[in-house]
Amino acid sequence: MGFIIFATLFISVFTLLSFYISKRFIKRLDFKEKTKNKLNVFLIFNFIGVLLYLTSRYMISVPNYLNFLFSISIGIIFLLFLITLFYDIFHFLLHKTSLNENRRNFFKKTLDVGGITLASGITFSAAHGAKDITIEKVNVKIKDLKKEYKIIQLSDIHVGGLIGKDFIITIRGLGYKLEL
Repeated sequence: MGFIIFATLFISVFTLLSFYISKRFIKRLDFKEKTKNKLNVFLIFNFIGVLLYLTSRYMISVPNYLNFLFSISIGIIFLLFLITLFYDIFHFLLHKTSLNENRRNFFKKTLDVGGITLASGITFSAAHGAKDITIEKVNVKIKDLKKEYKIIQLSDIHVGGLIGKDFIITIRGLGYKLEL
């Protein structure tokens, strides 16, 4: 019963996010109707990717690379949602300014292209950097500490389609002993 509630909420949230992106961002873009239709088709395929991720994560087993591809859909919707929020704010502010119509149209087109470019760039950057490890060594001095300790903190690890237990264990090669 718990999975049904989770799946219903999961699907509902991503449906609402996709609808919001379509109506408040894609529909308002100053692009040709054909281009907006293609973006909406992309949004539909992306939503199908979210459904496939849910299915592959909890119901059927698929290879890691497919699970990774499906998981990208979740990130794309979140990024597009954030871009749409900012787009709404800037769009509102743009209409409250006292600019003439030509300047307002110029800024609107810049906002449109900037939103699409930003969403694409962040998505590709996030997918590319998903396996990068950043190590930050910090020496913490504690007064009257009798024994030296080494502590490792792993943060923001999305274990799943791309990052699995084997990848985490490779951190041992950096001189750390991990018990998993």
